[in-house]
Amino acid sequence: MSATEASGGGGGVIRTVTLRGYDGARVFDDELMAGAGVDTLVDLLRAATFLRVAKLVDLAAREVARRMRGKTVEETRALFGIRSDYTKQEVEDIRNEISWAFYTCHDD
Repeated sequence: MSATEASGGGGGVIRTVTLRGYDGARVFDDELMAGAGVDTLVDLLRAATFLRVAKLVDLAAREVARRMRGKTVEETRALFGIRSDYTKQEVEDIRNEISWAFYTCHDD
């Protein structure tokens, strides 16, 4: 741990403490994103995009991606409340037509 002191403009002392290996901003960011519900997260991403707050867009987009990682299309739709535009029959027809696209490297 290191500490520095500097004289402030009003005669007071400003103390800065730095902890090695501790990134307070990252911890705050992680806690902020982890505590946000999906609706709040999506609203935050939209607002940050509209206001052009690049770091907040990046932070929110990374959290959206983290929450989507490893999920199926159906699970992702359920998570974000997205309805399919296709009927069950249309989905089945598409899956049969391009069944090769639904195989993963883990399928045997």
